[in-house]
Amino acid sequence: MKYGQVLVLIMLASLALSAHAQPERVERGQLVLEDIPEIPAELYQRLQQYQNTRSASFADWLHDGGLLISTRFGDTRQIHRVRRPTGAREQLTFFPEPLTNAAVSPDESLDGFVYTRDVGGNEFYQLY
Repeated sequence: MKYGQVLVLIMLASLALSAHAQPERVERGQLVLEDIPEIPAELYQRLQQYQNTRSASFADWLHDGGLLISTRFGDTRQIHRVRRPTGAREQLTFFPEPLTNAAVSPDESLDGFVYTRDVGGNEFYQLY
């Protein structure tokens, strides 16, 4: 046998062996993972500092120059007041359901705002 023929036989044998190799398979409910390695615990812990961030959405300007924002506190988004730039936020609403929209009264003599809220995630929003 010549050198080239031996090489071809070795390549064919390795292809045949790899074709019969079973992929590592993990099933978690409807999720099927094949040949995906587990994430090391150290890497998972390191990524948590980037996963657990808090964002804020602008809702409206207050008459005194402050603003209303919607931000997550605990498990739901609530309405907060920020009185000045770089100031601390002050939570104004405390509901089990998330609040994302708020509007300040256009009448400066009224100190309040209107927000939308649904119950139980039914998406039947009401003004409060």
